[in-house]
Amino acid sequence: MPSLLWKADLNRGPVLVAAGRSADGRGDVAAALGSQVFVFAPEDGEYLPYAGVELNAPVTGLAPGPPGLIRENGEYFAASSAERIFLLGVRQGAAAVLAGSDPEPGAGFADVAAGDLDGDGRGEIVAAASGPGAIFVYRPEVEPGFSLDLVGIRVVSGTPRFVEIMERPGLTPAMAVAFEQQGKTGLALFFLTERGFEAGPVLEGLSFGITGLAAGNFTGRAGSELALGGPGGMIWLVGNGEKLEVIAVTDSLGTSVSALAASEGETSRLAAGTPEGYVFVFNYPVKKSPDLAFGVREGISGLAVLPRERVAAGTALGGVQVWSLAGGDPEKRYIVGPGDTLWSIAGRFGVTVDQILAVNQGIMNRDLILPGQIIRIPLPR
Repeated sequence: MPSLLWKADLNRGPVLVAAGRSADGRGDVAAALGSQVFVFAPEDGEYLPYAGVELNAPVTGLAPGPPGLIRENGEYFAASSAERIFLLGVRQGAAAVLAGSDPEPGAGFADVAAGDLDGDGRGEIVAAASGPGAIFVYRPEVEPGFSLDLVGIRVVSGTPRFVEIMERPGLTPAMAVAFEQQGKTGLALFFLTERGFEAGPVLEGLSFGITGLAAGNFTGRAGSELALGGPGGMIWLVGNGEKLEVIAVTDSLGTSVSALAASEGETSRLAAGTPEGYVFVFNYPVKKSPDLAFGVREGISGLAVLPRERVAAGTALGGVQVWSLAGGDPEKRYIVGPGDTLWSIAGRFGVTVDQILAVNQGIMNRDLILPGQIIRIPLPR
């Protein structure tokens, strides 16, 4: 059974999460709440926090950074606010904004994704701009210093809400865009070539609202597929062939799907979250029914699939959690948030204050714990 490894309460409000890309695959977790991005690094069974990064505007999208930037001992993330795109880096124990785009007033950036779109090994960041109804592509430059250069803008049908990168065997990846148009929804693929943007297949006129989008190798077909979350708690799998078509639909997971995420690699694990506070995990190949499920007691606002059989969840009430899908972990870790007491934490995890004190010899005063302090939580027997 899945088990909770670690939990932190950042504040109040929905949390977005993303998994870092690094050469050693250690699996840092970025969590965005309001205008701040926090990065947590796994170490000795805990997730230790780096200093938060302030973007000075609410974060609207968060994703792993471009693969071409991977360096030893460094991880990267892409983030968006309504008017700017950011490249964030974690290097030598510190998190920082490495570069930001020029402001685009009225852009309404709603989502970001990153990949090597033209196959030159450098990697790009693509953003869905709901204001002008377009996608923007930026290329990070590292010399003489970090910068984000605008490569191009492509108008799409309708209003783009989500964007993902789809791998294609032997070809450069595709940019998948989920959009709304005249009360309907749809998907469109675009490619970045030497001649600029090229349009690919389109799937239009879907009768359900798209509430989440993820790309991965879910079924064993050539190339990757798209997973669409929607009302009724179902997930639609869309195949990437000469045309986009629905190839499978899962069982209902609840009232809706509020977050989707997939692991990278030749085979993908798919995770789906619901407003009721449940996470469902589909192992490869994805079938109608999930293989694992667990509840986090708060609505899910963000998900990331991590290395080492783990899933990170952001919650609608300001929490971030890391779960082990393999189970068997003897303890949980919790970062004390504002207003927390040992009594409130014990009640949240179903243990007693004395049980917490027994595994935290460093707590000398049960009436004094501080925000940011890491507390070990014994699993209830």
